[in-house]
Amino acid sequence: MKIPNSVTRVIENRIAAFVLCLAFTLLMLNHRVLPLNVLPYYGGSAGQDCYQMVWDLWEVNESITSGHNPYRTSLIYYPLGAELGRHSLAAGFFPLTFIVKILTPGDQMYPVYAYRIAILLSFTLILYFTYLALRELGFDPWAAIIPAIAYAFSAFYTEHFFHLTQVAGFFIPLTALLFIRWYKQPGFARLLAAAAIGSCSLYFTEFAIYILMGAILTVIYMLIVARERNLLADKFRRTGKMPSLVAGVGGLLIATPFVMSFLAARTLNPAATESSYYSANLAGFILPLPQGAPLYGSLFSRLTSGIETGFGEPFIGFPILFLVVIALGKAKNKVVWVSVLISVFFFILSLGPALKILRVETHVPLPYALLMRMPPFDSGRTPVRFVVVGMFFLMIVAAGGLTWLQMKLDSSKSRWGVLALSLVLAWTIAEKYSPIPRAQSFAPPRGLEKIVSGPVLNLPLIRNDGYAEALQVFHRQPIATGYLARYTAGQRQHFDELQRLFNKGGATFCAGVKSKGFSNIVIAPRQVVSYPLVLAPLELSECSLNIVDLRTGTLYAAGDADDAEIPDQFPLYPLGARIDLASQVSDQYLWYGWSDSETQFRWTNRNRAAAVFSIARVEPAILRIKLGAFLVAGQVTRQRVNVALNGHQLALLEIKHDDLNEYSITLPREFLRMGNVLTFDLPDAESPAAFHLSEDERVLGIKVQWIEIDAAK
Repeated sequence: MKIPNSVTRVIENRIAAFVLCLAFTLLMLNHRVLPLNVLPYYGGSAGQDCYQMVWDLWEVNESITSGHNPYRTSLIYYPLGAELGRHSLAAGFFPLTFIVKILTPGDQMYPVYAYRIAILLSFTLILYFTYLALRELGFDPWAAIIPAIAYAFSAFYTEHFFHLTQVAGFFIPLTALLFIRWYKQPGFARLLAAAAIGSCSLYFTEFAIYILMGAILTVIYMLIVARERNLLADKFRRTGKMPSLVAGVGGLLIATPFVMSFLAARTLNPAATESSYYSANLAGFILPLPQGAPLYGSLFSRLTSGIETGFGEPFIGFPILFLVVIALGKAKNKVVWVSVLISVFFFILSLGPALKILRVETHVPLPYALLMRMPPFDSGRTPVRFVVVGMFFLMIVAAGGLTWLQMKLDSSKSRWGVLALSLVLAWTIAEKYSPIPRAQSFAPPRGLEKIVSGPVLNLPLIRNDGYAEALQVFHRQPIATGYLARYTAGQRQHFDELQRLFNKGGATFCAGVKSKGFSNIVIAPRQVVSYPLVLAPLELSECSLNIVDLRTGTLYAAGDADDAEIPDQFPLYPLGARIDLASQVSDQYLWYGWSDSETQFRWTNRNRAAAVFSIARVEPAILRIKLGAFLVAGQVTRQRVNVALNGHQLALLEIKHDDLNEYSITLPREFLRMGNVLTFDLPDAESPAAFHLSEDERVLGIKVQWIEIDAAK
């Protein structure tokens, strides 16, 4: 079932094939890459990732062009700085970023443009190199095109299209392509190219270790089978001992700077529980989620409702599964069967430390439970990403199935052969096509030019603050926080100390920030700060630092912050209902200044905490509250609690015991509104860490068990 000669000539031309791949990729991705001044996501957790990727490209370009090591920076986590060896830096994209900067002279948005182009180029190269690798293995164009499309636009890559270190997975087919070429025609140049590219992948993608694992498994197979062992030995003999050694040493030399940077970054390993959380669900391989394959809509939603989303969908695709089944039943090619074994190995690893099937956590232990304890896997947390290598080898299997199907159609001399294969191609494309709406354009916010020379503290304090990094691309001053893939113990402590200062508020906060050497405080726009990251009250009117309020685009003015920060909602409160603060029901009523719930109560975690509620009708009421205090013998002997309703003081409590007791406070009718804010000012609140009682940096004042409001009798 041959493709017409005119078409074959085009796709056999490497340049023409690349251009076709580029055009096809642009059609498939569309708003994922265009226009160039738009970020894929704006706000939320995914938005923070996009900001971080823009910063990564900028940091690497500015460091290298200034003659500095891009894997060490003093720009974030001031004054500690950061080692970036274990950060998702994707430093290998430097040439692209540098070229974009040259072509857009004076445009500070160049990292944003480079980011979008990098996404387009990466998907194009995944498609292009997968196609070439399959062709190099001897599959004809039909058998190479369909699996290449299925792999390049697989559910995993499409879901993570905005993560450069993952879409740089084009190194998987590229490395395979180069080693296949060397194996078919051994020579020093080809072996050196394969080794060099394999090593270069370290600077682009976290999949580099997976590439090495795939290569090792392939070599193990060759060493086990006598005939393959002899063939492999012959390839090295034909290359030559010294050239082979030079190629190996060359690859190691390329890898050495990255390996040294990786080892120098003494970061904390993620909790073991995260590996289970970010692992594949066995059912996910054969059941599509609506966002991963919109072609099927909600057809499978009843089955897939128990599958966690957002961590890397492993869905293989029905056309590929169909071709794989054919290959398992009919294909006799040894490359196909070796690929089956290797793909199964990686798919099993992607399932994480224990097997999950739909809603069922089976607790059946899997090989990753051992692997996750070994370096460098102990610093990872997302076994689902092994899917990318398993999928690549499965494409070889699918190509084998397609080859058999094509031969069967040829032998039957059916006129419908081309149509049948065209339908499989169309099905594959339709399944992988998942358009998204155009996202919001990104530009430096108004007011950013008011930042003065000197370190910047960004508010609100966010542990993974990609937006602060994105702003740094434009103001170029050191910042207190940032967004790293892995943190050190010192960086964690640094953030906790800043959080404690912020929770103390007012003059204490300003004095503490100034003593740490900061010159600026920058308040983020509301559209990039989602609940529950609430700022009010800032109390910065007496602060001598340069305060830039990006919500208004002006310098901070006394009173502006509290006026700008209002509750998102006033949930209806039925009079007489007792709200247990240890329950999730209480979350809707709590605005700011509260810690996470504990078994029997919830601590306040600022020098002021607020609750919000609405009532059906305004009438005199009684507030009842059961609480205890944070006390430290000889140092914090009381907690003063100033209770106010909508800015009107109600009572001043003085709590001298830590056990829970009930208090009653009158809520006058004239102070009540349809929507109400109840505040607790806590001037004596302090953190256990300040007294060396523990590492707890929360600013504790009172612990509240329940709140109840009744109509006054």
